[in-house]
Amino acid sequence: MIKQLILVIAVAALTSGCTSIMGLGSDEYACKGMPNGVTCMSAKDVYSATEGDDYKTQLKQEQEGVEAGSDKSTGTGATRVLIAEGSDNAPMPMRARNPLPIRSQAVVMRIAVDPWEDEKGDLYVPGFIYTEVEARRWEIGARAPQATPTLRPLTIVQPPQANSAK
Repeated sequence: MIKQLILVIAVAALTSGCTSIMGLGSDEYACKGMPNGVTCMSAKDVYSATEGDDYKTQLKQEQEGVEAGSDKSTGTGATRVLIAEGSDNAPMPMRARNPLPIRSQAVVMRIAVDPWEDEKGDLYVPGFIYTEVEARRWEIGARAPQATPTLRPLTIVQPPQANSAK
């Protein structure tokens, strides 16, 4: 029992010693290849720093504030942050050259099937059947837009009647 207790205490002491030797428990950590004092940011910190549209102006204001706070008499300068200059907008892709490839619409026919009764007296109410008469296809070049067919009520024009009374 005493041997097990000593073993547990030894393992706990060794594992806590490893964390302090490796620096795993420290709050700040330096980026490799960077001068001392420059700390890395976690992905969450980077996201929150660059979340808005005006993050570049905020970074510039922070940089100007750091540069104004440097003390030239003692020779200690503040850490500079390098900012990539560029546009805030994403580049727009170029338009396709003429002739433009256009995908035509399929021509669909709607067939109405009326209700019918068979010889046994059973009633069938099928409704509509849709079929594709002409499949979609590629067309090259700019074509004139086709007029969409519209349904209009049939109007009958009566011819003018001549005076039958002479």
